Amino acid sequence: MNAKIGLAAGEVWKYLKEHGESSISKMAKDLRQKENVVHMGLGWLAKENKVTIRQHDETTIKAKLA
Repeated sequence: MNAKIGLAAGEVWKYLKEHGESSISKMAKDLRQKENVVHMGLGWLAKENKVTIRQHDETTIKAKLA
């Protein structure tokens, strides 16, 4: 499982580097991953202080590189 999360973190990091700030749902759709996998990848990156995550509105969470 750690390998899957690590791979997701890499994909998310590359996506944010190329596209800038994005919602988690858009990232999941564009990366063809389940949202929970994107959440885990973001958590990994957040722990390493590589991303900033914020609540955009009631239903949207956005992330960008730190």
